[in-house]
Amino acid sequence: TVDPLNKFPELREDNNVSVTTVTLPTSACATPTPIPPGGGTFSGATTGVNTLIGSCGASGASPEKVYSWTPTASGVATFRTCSGNTNFDTAVYVRKTSCTGQQQVCNDDGLCANAVDATSASTATLNVTAGTSYFIVVDGWAGAQGQTSQGAFQLSVFAPSTCGNNVREGIEE
Repeated sequence: TVDPLNKFPELREDNNVSVTTVTLPTSACATPTPIPPGGGTFSGATTGVNTLIGSCGASGASPEKVYSWTPTASGVATFRTCSGNTNFDTAVYVRKTSCTGQQQVCNDDGLCANAVDATSASTATLNVTAGTSYFIVVDGWAGAQGQTSQGAFQLSVFAPSTCGNNVREGIEE
């Protein structure tokens, strides 16, 4: 029994309550980095503990970096870590509506012409809806992670084309 004022003698000493405070790791979902509606290129790092898992690659042991994005145009969007500035094996996945929402697409080992090697970069495409929130997760494969001092990764988000045919061509590229 619990007697905070210690006024009553306890009949049994083996039923005392002990409270332990546990600090849980901060989820990457707590502070996603916002991306402008038109997309862009962003540098980041995946450090800390793992709190999310994608369906592609073995991302369960790697920390991740989360971005939030709400496009203003509907159509095909592309998400890439294809850059010489990405120096670890990435996995990219996109969730809809919330950071822990339903996964829409996942890619590990996308082929990119300017990647460090053929198995490090990731590229994913997705039909997006204007005004809907998406959460782009850059994760690592099998415990891989990037440290800030290494440049870690470069994420490029290409918003849907506004020319009407959803094909990036000419000046739109």
